[in-house]
Amino acid sequence: MYTVTEAGVLKRVESWSVMLPLKDNDGNAFAKATVDEVLQQILLSYPGFSITNTLGYWKGADQTFIDQNYQVLIDAVPDTKSDSSVFFGKLKQSLQQTLKQEKIYLTKQGAKEELLSFAEFFAEIGVEISGKESIVEAERYAQALASNYAFVQQRLGYETVLVRRDSMMGTIVWERRLCGLILRSEFKDSLPPDIQLIAADQYDRLGAALDASEPFVLIGSYEFLMYSLDRTNPRSLVESCVLRQTEFPNPYTRSPTGELLDVVRFVEQYTASVFVNCLILREEGFLPRELTLNVGSDGSMQRASNGSRSIVMTCAATIPEKAVQVEVIRCLGAILDKNEKSLLDPIAVAQAKAKNAYFLKRSIVRHTMREKYES
Repeated sequence: MYTVTEAGVLKRVESWSVMLPLKDNDGNAFAKATVDEVLQQILLSYPGFSITNTLGYWKGADQTFIDQNYQVLIDAVPDTKSDSSVFFGKLKQSLQQTLKQEKIYLTKQGAKEELLSFAEFFAEIGVEISGKESIVEAERYAQALASNYAFVQQRLGYETVLVRRDSMMGTIVWERRLCGLILRSEFKDSLPPDIQLIAADQYDRLGAALDASEPFVLIGSYEFLMYSLDRTNPRSLVESCVLRQTEFPNPYTRSPTGELLDVVRFVEQYTASVFVNCLILREEGFLPRELTLNVGSDGSMQRASNGSRSIVMTCAATIPEKAVQVEVIRCLGAILDKNEKSLLDPIAVAQAKAKNAYFLKRSIVRHTMREKYES
């Protein structure tokens, strides 16, 4: 995916072109909301695209037709485990149904390479460098990170080894370990002297701080580090393939962040949020047989109990249809089974954790369990 050179980092991308008709077969313009919804659907999966107005000519049996279109150009990152053609194949089928078109012209325009500066590369993969490094040092860092890119994605972050004030220099020093490198950041300390500093990956300290009344400052961004979502082809933990979208309203609902979702995307995203809660409970020492969960019209509840300790977590949602509840349960069963067998795509897991506040939730659960059973 990345090739490091003396001048910067070359990033491989592939371009896709979607011809989006602006009028129906009778020459009537589609509503602006219909076109905007299609573009929003693309934007939910890819960070951006370019649009040009085009005219298309094609010869029918009795006449020549002239079509007005948007040509939507999207750059996607090549990924051997999650082919972007899967997304665009589904998009083509969806457009054919929504716009009632026999054919949607979709092409893959081949691979190209984008030249990134070292600073752009570090920003893209979510790594903060102090800016004091020489070109030689920046290239060395880039070589180490690019060669371990899959590991960087799977970890979705770093391990804080030090965060403290340097009173003599008037700075805050933050050091993290990533791929065998120690990354160091220093920034001006303009905070009150008695305020607590907590690195975002220190969930033991974060849970206690959230429960206390004293103010604190969060240093860095761990689960909030969204580069894996923004720069990598989106992946699902499981594919929902039982429900027929035409049997439900489209859009079906909105995500917690306001995204419009059809019923299939809702099931895939909702099961990911429930899975993250189950993952937290497993990592807090509960066995699979000690976990129970239910799914109903108001969402899901996950309970863990081993006789001496217990805790309940919830994922609220409005799911009035029995068929959707059953599909959520089916998908959750498949995900949890694959997780126990270590068969889940690690990037999909990392994306689910990032999007569902894994570290924040784990901080709260860890603190709650300690307060309840160890105090």
